[in-house]
Amino acid sequence: MSAQSELIESLSRQLEDDERFRGFWLTGSFGTGQDDEWSDVDTLAIVTPESYDAVIAGFPEFADELVHPVLCRRLGQAPIFNLVLPGWLRWDIAFSTPDRTPSLELGSVRTLFDKDRVPLTAPVPRKIDNQRTYDVTVEFLRILGLLPVVVGRDDAVTAISGAGLLRQHLITLLRLRHEPGAPSGALHLTRVLPESDIDALLRLPTASTMAEAIAAHAAIADRFRIAAREMLGSSYPADLDRACLQHLRDSLGTRWP
Repeated sequence: MSAQSELIESLSRQLEDDERFRGFWLTGSFGTGQDDEWSDVDTLAIVTPESYDAVIAGFPEFADELVHPVLCRRLGQAPIFNLVLPGWLRWDIAFSTPDRTPSLELGSVRTLFDKDRVPLTAPVPRKIDNQRTYDVTVEFLRILGLLPVVVGRDDAVTAISGAGLLRQHLITLLRLRHEPGAPSGALHLTRVLPESDIDALLRLPTASTMAEAIAAHAAIADRFRIAAREMLGSSYPADLDRACLQHLRDSLGTRWP
């Protein structure tokens, strides 16, 4: 039995015996059946309304009794905890109550126990999130337009970092195209993106000098802008795009490919 399976079995057994817990589901890759030996364990727990605040407040101590984590942190103010266990086994748990239970879709979750028989809903067809795509595109162009600033300051380190940031925005855009709806884990790109996109990402230039950073900005921008135009159509921020490219040409001259 894998370490993840042992953890899942132990958690399910212990939490089902706790009267505060009404239901417990696997989400993420274990919920969809796409897990592998490297997957983290994502879970959703439904607790009684009267115990909710106390469970959240006392979860770090409760988790220490359950699994002895080396890290247990709450993600902001959300009722979500991120844990790392010995052996670097990763477990995330989100909490809710019966009156605020999110929609649980068939094929997206796996029930470990359900004392109230919460119904699972039919999968909803996912569409590309145009607003998120638009926002990512605007932010990409905004960052791209900052290149002349770091070139003017002769700050190669920041220029190289900027190329990495643009590359990450390109990956986000491609994931939005191929994985609409709730995204999978960030470490699952080879499952999400087609081989052609993976190959294209691997062929993008890397940078260790200012000249290479400028070339990387240009190559990443070419691929991003093509994909974003295809995804957004008439909603593409064409005016911002034109202004950004003109700014790069005017500021960088022949240094901009």
